[in-house]
Amino acid sequence: MNLFNEIKPSNKHNYYLSNVQLQLNDSNVEGLIYALNNLCKYSYKRLKQINCNNPKNLEKRIFNIVNSIVGSHINDLKELIVLDNDNQFIDFDDSIYCEDIEEYVHQDNDHYYCEDCDKTYFNSDNFITVDERYVCRECKSNYNRCDNCDTWLVDDDTFNTDRHTYCETCFSDNTYSCEECDATFDNNDSCNCEEENQIIYSYHRKKVDLLNLKIDCEENPITYGIEIETDIRKHDKNLSATAIGQKVLDLFNDNEIILMEDGSIAGFEIVSTNASFNYHKQYFWDRFFDSNIREYLKSYHSSNCGIHIHCSKKHFTEQEQAKIVCFVNSEYNNNFIVQIASRSTVYSSSYKKDKTLDNYYSSNRFEPINLTNPNTVEYRIFKGNLKENSFFRYLEFVDSLNLYIKSLSDKKNNVQYYVTSLKYENYLNFLYSNFEKKHYSNLFSWLKIKGYEEYHNKIIFINNNKFSFRRRFKSLCA
Repeated sequence: MNLFNEIKPSNKHNYYLSNVQLQLNDSNVEGLIYALNNLCKYSYKRLKQINCNNPKNLEKRIFNIVNSIVGSHINDLKELIVLDNDNQFIDFDDSIYCEDIEEYVHQDNDHYYCEDCDKTYFNSDNFITVDERYVCRECKSNYNRCDNCDTWLVDDDTFNTDRHTYCETCFSDNTYSCEECDATFDNNDSCNCEEENQIIYSYHRKKVDLLNLKIDCEENPITYGIEIETDIRKHDKNLSATAIGQKVLDLFNDNEIILMEDGSIAGFEIVSTNASFNYHKQYFWDRFFDSNIREYLKSYHSSNCGIHIHCSKKHFTEQEQAKIVCFVNSEYNNNFIVQIASRSTVYSSSYKKDKTLDNYYSSNRFEPINLTNPNTVEYRIFKGNLKENSFFRYLEFVDSLNLYIKSLSDKKNNVQYYVTSLKYENYLNFLYSNFEKKHYSNLFSWLKIKGYEEYHNKIIFINNNKFSFRRRFKSLCA
């Protein structure tokens, strides 16, 4: 304990030390707490007089050193006494551990209890109120919010239209029911009953059925819904969009996709139902990519077309959603993301490089990661593509990045941990360390062609979140 060597021995100092030892010998918890706090206060006072640029940091060091003395000298007391957030030793039975500050507080201090996960927090800012119950931010993702009055709702109190989620009062005030088909719409929307048998629907006039397709052995997988924006090829302008649309529909089972108009493109949008990653790769698109549909439609060679991938939001905590946003928008990762998404550097200007774990949400649904949908996290970064290997490379990247984000430890107060772990090199290390190449075959092939495999092999990884180069090797994304 070199810190205490700076204190010149004195009768008062020896008195406090001997009193601590006496209480240790007697296994007197109450007396030991009193003696330890007195020793720390005296040591702090003396050391502050000698040399101290940061009194608060010095105080913390002293208490932590004394805390380690207790733990190393008497095992049956080390779990009976804890150090609280005010740098005071207190009886464990009088303490409560708070998740947000990762410290103990005295039970008489203000603290807040989540009625969903049974965790305790020090700051009320970590809570929302749902049906007169306190719920922490981590559990908040289990609830919906009224788009009109911002009230948090349990599932039984949620009322939905195609566009919005409402509480009961706002639902009554802001919607109407069509007398012909009995469907419910927002007041500003009109019903299109007559479109019910159309091949291509007006934008947002019909929602795809959620079929939750998966392979038999899968239990509660992340599901993905995919939107492909397409244009009609010039030499097929004499063939109607409806006729081409029918060709697309014939390549899928009933209700697996719908086709929608989109004002930004000269064709239509192919919108899939939700399915697991493995179902998408093994079954869903087989007939589509085996067909000649690219003779009628294009996507990559159209400046306005993109691919959007929706992920089931229920599988991600708010903290994990924040990490996805920060990873994709990171200035450090920008060139890597632009390359893998096949977007030009002009498009890269839409990335928001000021995103942080505390400032990640945006109400702008056109950002690279859109969180405004109540049930999905939407990746909007990819250039349109009807080539099978490019299409699945996008999906493989999204799935692997989601799994990487979910693998990260939840160290709420360790900013440096997140700054390092959200760099693309650590994502690549996770990818190469945990998956066979056949699982993400299209992604691994692309990484090898672009030189990322060679680049990864020249990096030494330490504890999965720090890295250095084995020898001088310029970053591909520098």
